[in-house]
Amino acid sequence: MQDPHLQSWSLLDRDHCDSVSGGIKALEASTVRLPIIGGARVEQMNSLVAELTNVSAREHCLLDECKDFLSTTLIPLQVLHCSLRTQVMQVQREPTNKS
Repeated sequence: MQDPHLQSWSLLDRDHCDSVSGGIKALEASTVRLPIIGGARVEQMNSLVAELTNVSAREHCLLDECKDFLSTTLIPLQVLHCSLRTQVMQVQREPTNKS
């Protein structure tokens, strides 16, 4: 009487093992593909980070050039401005000679 139950158990166990085995294979296949897709995203992100680094370095150089340009241009203009203000003050203080 137990023999038919054991046979059906054996068939059920085999089906279960086949299903679990198929699930494991599908999971392994999808897991193996993940790093490739993730790796491509990482490669793209690394490329963008490298490009951002280059842009930042160029901007830093341009800012240094602007600072140098402004310092060489602005200082003489400030000196000229102070000189002109001094001249204006001197002219305003001079007594006018009215005859």
